[in-house]
Amino acid sequence: VWGGARVAQGEMSAGALDTIAFMQLRLLFEVARMGVGLDQYHKMAVSLERVVRTLDTAPSVQSGKALLGRASTGPSIEFEDVVFGYDVSRPVLKRLSLRCEPGQTIGLVGASGAGKSTIVNLIAGLYRPTSGRVVYLQEDITELAPHERTSRGIARTFQNIRLFRSMSVLENVKLARQMRRQRGFLDALFRTKPLQDEERQIENDALELLKLFNLHHRAGEAAFNLPYGDQRRLEIARALATPPKVLLLDEPAAGMNPQESIRSE
Repeated sequence: VWGGARVAQGEMSAGALDTIAFMQLRLLFEVARMGVGLDQYHKMAVSLERVVRTLDTAPSVQSGKALLGRASTGPSIEFEDVVFGYDVSRPVLKRLSLRCEPGQTIGLVGASGAGKSTIVNLIAGLYRPTSGRVVYLQEDITELAPHERTSRGIARTFQNIRLFRSMSVLENVKLARQMRRQRGFLDALFRTKPLQDEERQIENDALELLKLFNLHHRAGEAAFNLPYGDQRRLEIARALATPPKVLLLDEPAAGMNPQESIRSE
């Protein structure tokens, strides 16, 4: 407005006004770039802090005579020449073979788009390989649906949080615990005592998990009311409620600030 008035009064040329407007836009663009750079720096600092803290942590199990023996049932998870691509002509995974032994904790590290979440989704059953096999405890689960894999002991969290947002914190965990229910339709129909005992046990187990993640005091709140870091912890608690033999964590600390990450450890 000021510039337009100056041009109208003959105190400034239209070309000079255009130049000033252009320089303002360039300045705003550089400020925006600076903000993006600061955001990336903050994320890098948080990631570096986690790496340093992990490297400084003494192992809880020392190698040597006290090393725990492995289970004799074979690998928990095995990929056999797995090929997968969202576009069949451009596979993301090319003849991938891997073995995850019982008791191991394995981290997948790589650039964005390298296939980390794809591997998790192939194990969990959201995707099926173009070719090759996914084996779990010596059983071919390549064609099994996600809920069938969960019932066998495979649980996962998601890179993008997927809670039942309108349900309470406690209900989210109790719902996952239903995977292990023993009582059937007739018990539910007649509200038998064994069913009521089982429901009480499910609620007690769910509350114990919430205590583990310091969420028990928010058990009655809707999940969407939780802060981001607490939603992350709730998703892990829900996965543990199944209860799993294999737990898949897809970037469980993504988006957390340093304080939230420390509280989750």
